[in-house]
Amino acid sequence: MLYIPNSSPIPFEEAQRLILSAIRPLPVITIPLSEALGYYLAETVRADHDVPMFDRSTVDGYALRAEDVINASASNPVKLKVLEEIPAGYLPQQKITQGTASRIMTGAPIPEGANAVVMVEKTENAAEDSESVLVYQSVKIGDAIAKKGQDVEEGKDVLTQGTLLGPIELGLLATFGIASVPVYAKPKVGILSTGSELLNVDEPIVPGKLRDSNGVMLAGQVSQAGGEPVYFGIAPDKVEELEKKMLEILQQVDILVTSGGVSMGEYDFLGKVFEKINAKVIFWKTLARPGMPVLCGVWQDKPIFALAGNPASSYVNAHLYVLPAIRYMSGSKDPLPKRVTVVCDEAIEGKQMPHTRFLRGLTYVSQTGELRVKISKKQASNVLSSFLESNCLVKVPGGKGFNAGEKAEVYLLGAVEELRQ
Repeated sequence: MLYIPNSSPIPFEEAQRLILSAIRPLPVITIPLSEALGYYLAETVRADHDVPMFDRSTVDGYALRAEDVINASASNPVKLKVLEEIPAGYLPQQKITQGTASRIMTGAPIPEGANAVVMVEKTENAAEDSESVLVYQSVKIGDAIAKKGQDVEEGKDVLTQGTLLGPIELGLLATFGIASVPVYAKPKVGILSTGSELLNVDEPIVPGKLRDSNGVMLAGQVSQAGGEPVYFGIAPDKVEELEKKMLEILQQVDILVTSGGVSMGEYDFLGKVFEKINAKVIFWKTLARPGMPVLCGVWQDKPIFALAGNPASSYVNAHLYVLPAIRYMSGSKDPLPKRVTVVCDEAIEGKQMPHTRFLRGLTYVSQTGELRVKISKKQASNVLSSFLESNCLVKVPGGKGFNAGEKAEVYLLGAVEELRQ
């Protein structure tokens, strides 16, 4: 008989904690820097040199002593002798002394004796002397100079273990010559839709049937979280076929996600399949809606998520439970969904139930710079289209509602709108 550790639905926060305590990050692999986008760094990277490694110019202009041009202006230019030209990638050969300057390019090292750079736009070649320059603007000490170590100091941590590698992070790794990067492997996530009522996307619709929308939707969520989705199609409501299919998939993936078949109906067979394949149940049913009947377990240390079949329920289940597991197994130190506090535009009616409700909503920045939220009109668990006008899930604790103007917590699904009225 299948052992279910929770005799009644558990809070969703406890479900998240149980999931993360039952799994572990995948092994560390080393990959080329050019392929590391979207992976989580497996080792802290420390700067082995200053960036920049020397004082350098941030503009094209003339390196000089600020005190020599303290009185320079458009009507009173200061004439300086030009010693040399310093392109980027070359070292200065001359020392700047009183009354001298060197032509310098962006990124080139500052010559000894110089303490500022004036932009070339504020200068002019002296007509009567080809070896001199007229400076039409005063500068302060340090102007247009990037100091040694200004970006990164030697010995400091550049990126810490568990950092998600984006374009900026890759640029920093390149700066320090890290051509091969230690990262956590990305989990391969098998996706199986269940239900004899389902059709493949390319099949013509017939009465009593519906096309499988959950499969491709869940694959998209998995990809956004950094996993590698593998869609295994549709399995009918037959215990033996489900058992065979799930065991085949589990041999090939790190995580298995199914949708449908987890309620208590006559054709909801996922619990029976868990028992047949000797999967250990972590929990079955949570105090969260939509998606209360979610079933989660492990088979040979591989997590299995049996999500509710209604599209909105499946989407919310994945956001709350599957995506944090993917991020955690990928090496993230902060795998849970991003949350912010907002102000409600309208009242949200409280309901006498212990379940936390997750309502679709649109979080936006008001004209006064305040984060606010509008509730989407359609909230039924079988409705998917209302996510098109939503970028968050508004968390409404059990038995509670919100007045207009009251603060609530939302789980972000996408970018926040700006200056919407």
